[in-house]
Amino acid sequence: MKNKIFLSLVVLFSIFIANQHSYSYHVLNQPSGASNFVFFNLPSMPVDFRVDGGTLGGGNGLTVVESACAEWDGLENIGNFCGTLTQNPTDITFANYNTQVSTIDGINDIVFDEDGAILNDLFGPGILGIGLAVTNAAGTITDITIIINGSIPSSPNADLLATTVHEMGHVWGLAHTPIGGINTAEIPGGLDPVEPVGIPTMYPFNLPIDDALGRSLETDDFASALLLYGP
Repeated sequence: MKNKIFLSLVVLFSIFIANQHSYSYHVLNQPSGASNFVFFNLPSMPVDFRVDGGTLGGGNGLTVVESACAEWDGLENIGNFCGTLTQNPTDITFANYNTQVSTIDGINDIVFDEDGAILNDLFGPGILGIGLAVTNAAGTITDITIIINGSIPSSPNADLLATTVHEMGHVWGLAHTPIGGINTAEIPGGLDPVEPVGIPTMYPFNLPIDDALGRSLETDDFASALLLYGP
């Protein structure tokens, strides 16, 4: 995974195919017995976030987070994902990250890694962002940390808002989707190709033509969220 990564204390991937020639929906899950699954999901919504007091892409990253929340909150028949956004007075940096951010304190942090040093230390160069969701044995998400790389300015190859929308999807419990990848129509049962404008935000790499296309949620994203949080 070149640019967008999901982490959890327990991570197993499973793809559920709704229609092989149309869309697939997907969630992160863990096996529970021979044939049952416990889905990774939030115990309740909306989720309150503590937002880094630093900047993202040279500007106030809070506005990027607000836009990403608005995209997820706009899904029908689910309800709001994001609750109160509180801006941390502290600028989270590589020097203070370990003392300012914890995965066991129940505080959901969004960190702007302005110089990329935090992500570089954790995973190496070239990572746009990560979504870290800690779960208990029942699959309940108990703590969230999102880290967005602010050292890579938005461009057609890497869009900060699209990355934030993507990483939020992971911490709700959504996995990566293969939709939008190579054309596998020549393989029996393979997925039909998808135009860039229709590629889900949960596609694991930069979107072709313009990564900003990943700012919007598509059918596959909605199906995944609806499975976890719908009526």
